This record gives sequence, C-alpha cells and structure tokens, in this order.
Amino acid sequence: TLVTVDSIFDDVETLAQNSIPSVDITNKINISLANIRINENRHVLAQTPAQMERAEELMKEDLVKLQDRMTRYESYPAWEVEKRSYAAFKVKLDDFLSLHDRVIQLSRIGSKGEAAELLNEEGRIAYNELDTIGEEVRGFSLAQAKDSFAKSESAFYTARTVTFGLLAIAVVAGGGVMLFAVRGIARPINQTTDVMRKLAGGDLSVDIPYTDTKNEIG
Repeated sequence: TLVTVDSIFDDVETLAQNSIPSVDITNKINISLANIRINENRHVLAQTPAQMERAEELMKEDLVKLQDRMTRYESYPAWEVEKRSYAAFKVKLDDFLSLHDRVIQLSRIGSKGEAAELLNEEGRIAYNELDTIGEEVRGFSLAQAKDSFAKSESAFYTARTVTFGLLAIAVVAGGGVMLFAVRGIARPINQTTDVMRKLAGGDLSVDIPYTDTKNEIG
C-alpha cells in the first residue's frame, strides 16, 4: 500500500510540476505566435510611422514572451517523440521569423503591396506549418498529462481497495480476539465469581472451577 501511495504522489507530482505546466506553456507559445501574426498585419496596414512603430513595439513584446516561454518549456521533461516534434517546431520557427523580418522590412520602406503578398502567401504557409507542429507538441503534452492522471487514478483505486481489504481483515481479527476474550476470560471469571458468592453464603457443596488450569484464571 505504501508503494501504491508513493506511486500516486509521483504521478500527481508529474501532473503538477511537468504535464500541466507544459500544456499551459505550449498554449501560451501559440498565443505569442498568433499575436505576432496579428501585428504583422497591423504593420502592413498601417498608414503612419507612429502606427508602424506601435505594431513593432507589440511584436517585440511578443517575441520576448515567445523566447521566455520556449525556454520554460525546454526545462520540462518530455517524451522522445515530443522532443523530435519540438526540434522540428524550432526549425519552422526560424523560417517563420525570417519571413517576418522580410515582411516588416518591406512594410517600413513603403512596399506595402509586396509586404502584403509575402505575408499572405509564404508567411501564411510558414505560420500554418508552424501551427501544425505546435499542435503536435501540445498534443504530446496533453497526452502526458492524461497519462499521469490515469496512472494516479488507477493507483488511488488500488490503494483504496487494498486499504478496505486490510480494514476488513482487521475487523475479523478483532472480532476473533473479542470472542476469545469473552469465552476464555470473561466467562470463567463470571463462573468463578458466582461460585465464590455461593461459598460466601455457606454453600460448601459447590465445585470450584478451573483449579486445574495454569493461567490467570486457575
């Protein structure tokens, strides 16, 4: 039972420290990428330098968040297949960010049409490929969380069954001890007390029980 309880703690710890944070951080990575994509469009559609500057500020913030979230994700343990998907994700991210830089550069110099075309064609394809791989990574993190939960749930029910079984054995054993106490100790004491009472009343014809026993009664 102690081994089972330890297993429950291990699985719950995996959920709390690895699986759930991993699912959360992969969702936040996706949010950062979506925000960068939104602000790319805002930059291309901007009509004034101030509007483009604001879009760039927002993109820089999201790029910092993206890097921070990826660093945090990399600190969590992962399955080998998840690591391979994440490595592919990083390769696609480099392609996406390279196109991102080109779009922003074209937009800055006023080549809005060319920037929009690059954004909506190559940029869209790169983002979709990145999102597909990101979804795989999130899927692995979610699968790991579900696996840890299933193991902890199974271990819990096993521990509960074992505990109830031990309690049942304890009850039966306790009942046996009580029965022995009643039959082996309480009843002889009551009989002996009854005999002593009769002797005290002058009845010398009674037999004194348990004189031949070698325990606390005799």
